[in-house]
Amino acid sequence: MRNWLNKLNLNGWLNAGGLKVTVFDNLTRALRLVWDTSPNFTLKLAGSTILQGLIPATLAWIIKLVVDEVVQGANGPVPNLTKLLPLVGIGLAVGLIGAIANSFGEFAQQQLRDLLGNRLNLQLMNKAAGLELAYFEDPKFYDQLQRARNETGFRPIQVIQQLIALARQVTTIITLAFLILWFNWILVILLFLFAPLALYLQAKYGRKSFDMSNWQVPQMRQMMYYQLLLTYDQPAKEIKLFGLAPFLITRYQALFTKLFNENRTLALRRSLTNGGLEILSNTVYWGTYLWIISQAVTRQISVGDLTLYTAIFMQLQLALSGVLASLSGLYEANLYLSNLFGFLDLPQAPTIYHRVKAVPTSIQTGFELHNVSFSYPGSSANVLENVNLSIKPGEKLAVVGENGAGKTTLVKLLTRLYDPTAGNITLDGVDLQDYDLTSLRERISVVFQDFMCYYLPARENIGLGQIEGLNNDALIIAAAQKSGAHPILAGLPNGYNTLLGRWFEDGYQLSVGEWQKVALARAFMRENAFLLVLDEPTASLDAPTEYEIFQKFATLVANRSALLISHRFSTVRMADRIVVLQRGRIIEEGTHETLMALDGTYTQFFNMQAQGYRT
Repeated sequence: MRNWLNKLNLNGWLNAGGLKVTVFDNLTRALRLVWDTSPNFTLKLAGSTILQGLIPATLAWIIKLVVDEVVQGANGPVPNLTKLLPLVGIGLAVGLIGAIANSFGEFAQQQLRDLLGNRLNLQLMNKAAGLELAYFEDPKFYDQLQRARNETGFRPIQVIQQLIALARQVTTIITLAFLILWFNWILVILLFLFAPLALYLQAKYGRKSFDMSNWQVPQMRQMMYYQLLLTYDQPAKEIKLFGLAPFLITRYQALFTKLFNENRTLALRRSLTNGGLEILSNTVYWGTYLWIISQAVTRQISVGDLTLYTAIFMQLQLALSGVLASLSGLYEANLYLSNLFGFLDLPQAPTIYHRVKAVPTSIQTGFELHNVSFSYPGSSANVLENVNLSIKPGEKLAVVGENGAGKTTLVKLLTRLYDPTAGNITLDGVDLQDYDLTSLRERISVVFQDFMCYYLPARENIGLGQIEGLNNDALIIAAAQKSGAHPILAGLPNGYNTLLGRWFEDGYQLSVGEWQKVALARAFMRENAFLLVLDEPTASLDAPTEYEIFQKFATLVANRSALLISHRFSTVRMADRIVVLQRGRIIEEGTHETLMALDGTYTQFFNMQAQGYRT
């Protein structure tokens, strides 16, 4: 089939006007995806489709025979129904077969649609889970993700539907055309006269629609964001207190109006073009039909032939319109599938290297940064500049600095969410990139400043910190006791089985400070971690709770290294060593006493905070 179409130069012909798209670029992959989803339902759907395609020509021929028998009987001396009954019976049987095939095909198509939708959603989730963090910090990635999501629900299904329709219509056209060739081959040419022009114009507007859809995605995401702000629990308080709803709704409506007007203009042009083609097609059809009627009036063909050709012409016109619509739909689906497959083809985050080393169960010399510099993808500005730093086994290291100094970026490099732009980081003298990434991360526990609130049961919120211990109640409770979350969770309506958050029924909402205790407990779940990273771990805790946690700090991080990032110097001073970052560079380093004696930036920060408490 593909070779035959290529001989007609269909691909090259569609490229006219700058379209530059090969019809079969993504369709083969889409078909393979459908087949892999369910060979059983795919075969059943194909069989029922072909069978339905044979029905129109068969019924048209039976009707011709019936009409000829009726006319012959009417002209005879005595009407005879014996020849009509078998024909009517056959017509009934063919109609019943068509109805059964149609019902069977609809069932198979529905099952295939559900299975395929689930398969694609799983592929999208697995792909997103395997991508590097850099993607999630790039707005263009979210545009690409949104385009892929737009296609997941229905575009591959559209391919199935269009192919089903195309197969049925092509089968119908072949059988009907074979019948009409007996009458006059010129009629076939007349019927197909405007097909190439129609296909070209539909492909052209399909491309325009695809381009418009793609460039509208950023604005559609903005609309979704405004909608989320007005329907999400977290911003609800501010929106109500500051009266922001009218402002956000106005912004949403303005974007909608802009997109609506753009789409309306294109839709109007497309409709006018299709209308013009319909006028041409109908003119040819009725002109040809008038000629066939004249052949019947002059008795050059029988009344049965007239009935046959009337049915054929009507069916052929409908089938031909359907073929053009299906080919146009397949072309357009091919364009949109590039969004889906483009996302699925994004390179995965590397997890294995050619020099994989086993991650040590206990560290000997610790982590070391050697002349490490880093700039985020798409930026030439270094966030870290020639940083040399060590974290020794069992050492408690604190990092302080102004916002934007590079503190959280340092955490991302140690956990290999990013790799250095220059320099390298070693663990026990081995480059981090030489360790298996999954195993390395299993030995590091982190609480980020923007910690996650999972709307799951309390026990799972903590257990996710060590997925293997998700059902280990003793380990979960011990972690909650370390973070101070245990009294809160134990007092909930269903204890540790209480669903947290208000998104789902019977959910219980915690305060920000209580959520932070849960996040800390999640970090404490990893008892085998040799590095504990706390990025502003007590920012939302009250002073007594913070004091209680850090009084036990040495016990909580016993036998492992700890990296503490905090703006609270009452916490920082407990560290064995303190590093001051400024604009990505280390400018001071030492114990609390050493840095206070230095009377530099650290002293200035400490005194400013102390003064705030005194006043």
